[in-house]
Amino acid sequence: MKSLQHLDIGSNHLQGELVFLDALSNCRDLHFINLQVNDFTGGLSDYTGNLSKKLVVFDATGNKLTGGIPSTISNLSAVSSLILMDNQLSQSIPESIMTMENLERIDISGNSFVGPIPAQIGISRDWYNCFSTTINSLVLYQMALVISLCWSTFPCLITIYPHMCQQACFFLTTLLN
Repeated sequence: MKSLQHLDIGSNHLQGELVFLDALSNCRDLHFINLQVNDFTGGLSDYTGNLSKKLVVFDATGNKLTGGIPSTISNLSAVSSLILMDNQLSQSIPESIMTMENLERIDISGNSFVGPIPAQIGISRDWYNCFSTTINSLVLYQMALVISLCWSTFPCLITIYPHMCQQACFFLTTLLN
């Protein structure tokens, strides 16, 4: 099984914790993991960061995962899609997630994350759909302050990146309503 490249066990009625992920660290060519819409419980262990360096997609949508995203997730440097929506994740979002250079999509909506959004989130990524999750008003205030500061310091951003600026305004308006 060391040559496994694609693991798709989504939309079954599988249960239990994700301890089997630890054994997948031997699958050095694994590119795709789909665990979505099952009844998996427990948390993502620190060992999740030891999965294949070639892993591009990790999707655990629609389970009953608890805890948080382990900071070791950033070891998965090839991941472009990290999808953990509709679980019961509730800790803070690790800053290390921003070091994932190939990350193009992160969807953690439908959880209850707390604390600030990582400071680097808007610098190089399209983040509109990333964080439609339960966010407290302090986080919203921090986001508005950062956006306001960026626009007053770098007004050229509005003309260079109008789409991103429009998304930021829409995102904040949606969350505030």
